[in-house]
Amino acid sequence: MTDKRVHESKVFKVMMEGVERRGEKVREVIMDGTYDRGEVWREIERMGAKGVIKARRDEKEGGVLKGRDETIREMRDKGFCEWAKEKGYGRRNRVEATFSRLKEYLAIG
Repeated sequence: MTDKRVHESKVFKVMMEGVERRGEKVREVIMDGTYDRGEVWREIERMGAKGVIKARRDEKEGGVLKGRDETIREMRDKGFCEWAKEKGYGRRNRVEATFSRLKEYLAIG
């Protein structure tokens, strides 16, 4: 967890490298649209993981980041609600709520 001065997307690669150093394999990453950034998608692809990240509205495929382009196509073709249901995007809300309570408990941020 970071405090309000640092967005997690800026330290995402370092966090994932720490997970890998412990011998863990990341299979799926679920994040909100603020993580729809090239550096995050590149790291997800490097790990061979599946990204479930809401693409920003009216985004266009770039032809470089396969997972992101796939997400953009699926969201455009299916609509956000169907895409979210299919991908289990709602799981993100439960995780965020847990971390919010933890931050309050620890008085972080």
